[in-house]
Amino acid sequence: MNEQLRLLVSLQEIDSTILSIAEEIEILPNKLNKAKAPLKEIQTSFDSDKAEYEKLDKKKESAI
Repeated sequence: MNEQLRLLVSLQEIDSTILSIAEEIEILPNKLNKAKAPLKEIQTSFDSDKAEYEKLDKKKESAI
């Protein structure tokens, strides 16, 4: 009986660990999307600045 109780407690600990991991798996996509949002903004700004630079650079070259 004592061995069965020990096994049950062990099983419950494993089950709790699995539940914690499953919850984290569900949360991770949201965390990732939130982390990517500022990067997307910076990339958009960079692309805009780069396009403006290239436009001005071509204008400068044609004026020479």
